[in-house]
Amino acid sequence: MKALRWIFVVIAALAFLTTGFQSVHADALPQVKAEAAILIDAESKIVLYEKNADRRMYPASTTKIMTALLAIEYGELDEIITIGEEVTMIGWDSSRAHLQPGDQLSLEDLLYAMMLPSGNDAAYSIAVHIVRKTAKQPQMPAATALNQFADLMNERAEILGAANTNFSNPDGYPHPNHYTTAYDLALIQAEAMKYSEYSKLDSVSQYTPETWNSDNMRTWRNTNFMLNTGSGFYYDNAIGGKTGYTVPAGFCMVATASADEMDLVAVVLKTDADGRWQDSRNLLEHGFSNFRHHVLSKQGERLAMINATAGGRRDLIGLRPKDTMATELEHGNIPAVETEILLDPELKDPKSDVPTLIAPIDEGQIVGEAVFRLKGEELERVELIADQKFPAASWLQRIFPWFRV
Repeated sequence: MKALRWIFVVIAALAFLTTGFQSVHADALPQVKAEAAILIDAESKIVLYEKNADRRMYPASTTKIMTALLAIEYGELDEIITIGEEVTMIGWDSSRAHLQPGDQLSLEDLLYAMMLPSGNDAAYSIAVHIVRKTAKQPQMPAATALNQFADLMNERAEILGAANTNFSNPDGYPHPNHYTTAYDLALIQAEAMKYSEYSKLDSVSQYTPETWNSDNMRTWRNTNFMLNTGSGFYYDNAIGGKTGYTVPAGFCMVATASADEMDLVAVVLKTDADGRWQDSRNLLEHGFSNFRHHVLSKQGERLAMINATAGGRRDLIGLRPKDTMATELEHGNIPAVETEILLDPELKDPKSDVPTLIAPIDEGQIVGEAVFRLKGEELERVELIADQKFPAASWLQRIFPWFRV
């Protein structure tokens, strides 16, 4: 389909889009103490709020979101891992899951050890295991594997579009070349949330490992107090997240919550101990209070009717979107959305004064696009397909246009 010389028809959005929303003004922007922060929708990646979102910051243990993502993508949750010397290589003041060389436990349990008590020892063991496995070098020195895992992290960040991120270790321990941004962290968290395995381990308040062979068995408790009903920072809509703290990074938080058909990701970097909880809650509440997940088009649901002609015979053909399209909009902007129908010029009747398709048209054929705009800015676009067949005119119909078989 050629992109040039599109023929278009502007159709009032209210004729097609969901109604019933009240027009309201957004509340005042949320109070955020953090030096950098962002709020996005996890599915669309639309930014709902930002503060210094592209400023390079130390991420502390929120780094472990990327480590978990790579572990899930490259590993098998039920594979048993033997802890090695790598756990002795972490920073002296690291948070720990209290793993010891020679311990054995599954990758799944190791992920819980990293994400809940924020064990740097678990992060190192995961990193070494993943690199040795992918390189098929089980005897690779731990230090070499850790360096290669950092390369793997950076490659994945680049694929995600996290352009202002550079990782030098799997746990977030301070290093001059270990940095990210609030925006990049939100992208990484949103990607990880696509995996049910990640969402499961990200959402529990405590966990007792099932495969750990240590006599030092313990229950790991999540450092994310927004998931803990007994804490003063519990948030009912919370579904996950990751904490972080180092002296140069300050207190950090990646928080996720779900309500009103929206999954939101809030990131706050460099704030105080209580501020990370309040900042995160303020951001998430701002999103749920002021925005709605608005369906622009539903796959297979008729969006418009268009004229069609075949040798003088005319009819109407329904157009249906090939995919479901949705976005996050402020309440008051929903009625202002406009839908524009763009027809493929090669399928348009050049003799007609009104936009008209010319036969033959097959059922399911792509005949154009619908473009959704708000105040002139494009929101989304979707291909449109004909919902019925409209054949070319037969020789008899060309002589007698009114004739139908």
